[in-house]
Amino acid sequence: MNNDNKPQIRFKGYNEAWEQRKLGDGLIKEYEERTTKENQYPVLSSTMSGIYFQSEYFNQEVSTITNKGYKVVPLNFVTYRSMSDTDVFHFNVQNIVEKGIVSPAYPVFSTVSNVTNNYFLTYQMNESAYFYKQLQVAKEGGTRYALSYTKLCKLYVYNPSYIEQRKIANLFMTLDDLITLHQQKLDKYKEIKQFLLGKMFV
Repeated sequence: MNNDNKPQIRFKGYNEAWEQRKLGDGLIKEYEERTTKENQYPVLSSTMSGIYFQSEYFNQEVSTITNKGYKVVPLNFVTYRSMSDTDVFHFNVQNIVEKGIVSPAYPVFSTVSNVTNNYFLTYQMNESAYFYKQLQVAKEGGTRYALSYTKLCKLYVYNPSYIEQRKIANLFMTLDDLITLHQQKLDKYKEIKQFLLGKMFV
């Protein structure tokens, strides 16, 4: 891969070139633990908007009759839905419970400690046009698309120093927290508006 997607904005004091590396070249590790009994851990849903408890996301449990043999996703590990009806795959850091479980069809992996920051990596994988172009080539299928963990490992990402990764990840996580906070406030104002309208125009 050539080095034609250099970042246009950098934190002050960080000037080293961003290294291009395959994900499977020491950046991520697959995690294969599975449940050995029913309802061993909460069932999770990995979606385009984040990761949720399945019972809350769908307002009910919608997993199959059995979840024995489901994949375990420890805190701060990454998972994604390997089948997509579109050409988009979304990668989520599991950050809501110590251990959760997902369907066996969902790959689960961790980032290598002090080499790759999980949030930096997933921001890049979800938002980078450079990575998206690779996904278009790697995906398989016709009306539905698949992205196996094996195929994922062959894709390239930019891998700056771990300290710079963490700094970038913290910036975007802070922005996400602010967006969530203001969205909650906006939703509350909408509720107040609807309440007042309902009382005023009876």
